[in-house]
Amino acid sequence: MIEGASTTQTRLADHIQQLAAFAPTAFPVLSLYLDLVPHQHDHDRDAAFVRAALADRLTSLHPHAPERESLERDTSRIDAWLRECLPPSASGLAIFACSGDGFFDVVQLDTPIERRALYVGPVPHLYPLVRLEDEYPRYAAVMLDAHHARIYVFGLDTTPREAVIAGPAVGGWSQARFHRHGVNLHLERLDDVVENLDRIVTDDDLRRIVVTGHDAAVPRLRQQLPARLSSKLVDVLQLDRNAGEGRVLHATLAALQAQDTDAGRGHVAWMRDVARTSIPLS
Repeated sequence: MIEGASTTQTRLADHIQQLAAFAPTAFPVLSLYLDLVPHQHDHDRDAAFVRAALADRLTSLHPHAPERESLERDTSRIDAWLRECLPPSASGLAIFACSGDGFFDVVQLDTPIERRALYVGPVPHLYPLVRLEDEYPRYAAVMLDAHHARIYVFGLDTTPREAVIAGPAVGGWSQARFHRHGVNLHLERLDDVVENLDRIVTDDDLRRIVVTGHDAAVPRLRQQLPARLSSKLVDVLQLDRNAGEGRVLHATLAALQAQDTDAGRGHVAWMRDVARTSIPLS
């Protein structure tokens, strides 16, 4: 079990996999989702929401039933965590708790949750997290012009991290709440671009690539991509060479989301099935 864990060192996709491995338990598992932006971290309001959502469930249980005691301890621990541990920078939050099974796990996010909700079931309710990870996938974006290339890694991580590749490190971008790093390259040899892209895709375990640009370098790059990279290529977009990072992000993300709409996502369908095992109390 994960005791007192938070996603300070874990990507969202990895954390979802850890939570999905939780074995069903006889004790109730609480899955709490909070959007922290609209009410500016109103701890009292969030704690009152949890208590109100659980009121009927608690009164239906015997005062000394182990399941009720587990829920009451979870409610107290969530209240304490919200008051004492919640960082001001968090925009979204998911808490999974089952004190009867020694389980308490927190996912802090830089992106707001769609709506607050509380679920009770035998396993963590993960569908909202899967949807969020689907909406903001991690991928590589390559921007080319006649003389330069810039490689970005865009993705929704749960914590900032330093760049670990050659070239200037790029800091956080608060508007998009994305953490990414980049490298500037001169296009004296496209082999250098392919080599850097290959290393980044491998190091970050990226599954998709989008290329932007409208110069002759784009088709030349496509020809030089090895099969392991060309198989990950989602689209080639025409963008002005002066397009800023925001434009690159939104254009490339739109291309990925269009692919997802066409192809569908199997693990989202699987999570819909998993969601049926939890009872929403929102």
